[in-house]
Amino acid sequence: MQSLIVNGLHLAGAIAGFLVIYRLAGSAQLSRFLWPFTLLAGGAMAAFIFLVTQPTLEFIFWDFRYCYWLAGNLIWQGPPALMSSYDDVLFVNIPIVAYLFAPFGLLSPMAASVVFTVLGLAAAWAIWRLLVQMFALDQRESALLCFALCVYGPLIYVLKVGNTSHFMLLLLLGGLMMARSGKDVSAGLLFGIAAVIKPSLLLIGVLYFLRGRWLVVAGGAAVVTGSVVLSLLIFGWDMHVYWYEKTIQPFTSNPVLASANQAVSGMVARFQSGGTDWQDFSPYLLSPVSRLIVQALTLTLLAGMVYAVWRSGRMFRLSNQDVELEVLMILALGLSVSALSWAHYHIWALPALVLLWVRSRPGEPLARLRWPLIATYALLAGTVFVSHSMTLGRFGFASNFIVSHWLWGALATLILLGIVRAQRTLPTG
Repeated sequence: MQSLIVNGLHLAGAIAGFLVIYRLAGSAQLSRFLWPFTLLAGGAMAAFIFLVTQPTLEFIFWDFRYCYWLAGNLIWQGPPALMSSYDDVLFVNIPIVAYLFAPFGLLSPMAASVVFTVLGLAAAWAIWRLLVQMFALDQRESALLCFALCVYGPLIYVLKVGNTSHFMLLLLLGGLMMARSGKDVSAGLLFGIAAVIKPSLLLIGVLYFLRGRWLVVAGGAAVVTGSVVLSLLIFGWDMHVYWYEKTIQPFTSNPVLASANQAVSGMVARFQSGGTDWQDFSPYLLSPVSRLIVQALTLTLLAGMVYAVWRSGRMFRLSNQDVELEVLMILALGLSVSALSWAHYHIWALPALVLLWVRSRPGEPLARLRWPLIATYALLAGTVFVSHSMTLGRFGFASNFIVSHWLWGALATLILLGIVRAQRTLPTG
């Protein structure tokens, strides 16, 4: 099956579903069918996307079975046994994280995968509930968001491969809710847990440090520092050196060519290689020119963020809304410029998309952003499916641009958030 056919069917089904939900919610006579249709259509679309999303069913729950379950199983044999999981870069987390998956290690791989998936579905429901509450969505918007999650390719992908990115999103939303309520230490604790599992999320701590939110920083630092110290005490220094050399160091400055890597550096590496080996997950050495291009693009994005903050007139005397918006900007920046940015990471853009939806409601000062936002969602929601012909460069030079659509979506999200942050007046309510 061709990439354009799969994503074309995905897009057509999504558009039809959104239109019907929008009409049902606005009809007094048909509104009783709103939620039955939303759930049935959303379930059908999610099932279709799940089936066509890579990998094939033969390799279902790959990340969970060969990374997380493996670590949870090996940890019962003692710390030395866990070291073998780093040999082939399977389990890449700091060793202490393996204990989180120890209960799963007592089950068979498939049974544990089913339990993990059920927990993941519960997390997806909780994400929907939190987003509805955080942004005060009405019934129509709540139904649209429910369907939007059902047809969001990265979310279906993370469920199929069995990764943890959706659980990290739940922690991030919980942290933002705590920060809104003035519970900064609790917010920091949740952000810290997420950062221990996904180190790229440490950028959130950097932002709160720069903004002088010391209680958030203290909460996060306590979790991260405590986890590192405990890990060193249990597993020893040598194992951590081995873990770093095998799973972190090779990728700090060298991206991978695989199309699943949606970072700027990954796209530049694919252009530099001139080939179409887009399933290569080994580190790729960038040329000095390519490295300069990546650095220039990164600095440009950072400069744009700083300009947006300066343009608002609230560079230092900022509101809680401004800080929350900057957290979402940092997430979008991380999706764009990290050495590795997998497709399933792009579920972290969902809070930004909902915020942009709320800020672009009809009658709002930024209502003009509604159509660019819809286009951005379309870029981010695509099915994780790259056909063989696409990996062979079916469209030549443009093929790399096409398969990098999550990167374009992340960049578009960052730009739209920058426009919102640059506004001189805060939204009411």
